Amino acid sequence: MSKVKETLEERTATYGDFATIAKFTNQLQQTVRDFIPYEKDIPDYMLLAINMILHKIVRAVNGDSTHVDNWVDIAGYATLVSEELTKTTTKRRYVHKPKKAIVVETPGDTVITPPSLEEMSRYEGFRG
Repeated sequence: MSKVKETLEERTATYGDFATIAKFTNQLQQTVRDFIPYEKDIPDYMLLAINMILHKIVRAVNGDSTHVDNWVDIAGYATLVSEELTKTTTKRRYVHKPKKAIVVETPGDTVITPPSLEEMSRYEGFRG
């Protein structure tokens, strides 16, 4: 048996079926993205950590919930965000914003549109 096949069999035994994990993880991540308010600034590092934590939660729910590595990884990603947050800087950085505009159908409400390229260019790291 090849090393790759052996590893995949071990992962399936520990975490469950890959396709199921992929579907569950993607649905959970999309649900979280759908509920991020448009005006909320979420740095890329934080968004990645959120996505990885969600993935680790799915692995625990779908597979062996007593597999300690899942919980260590969750704590690790949370620690990385905590450490980043302590590196406070006064510079603004380009952060995640949902790509779709939020349109409110009720008359009199404000329609929020995505920022213009000019506005986005003010963020450090933005390459438009």
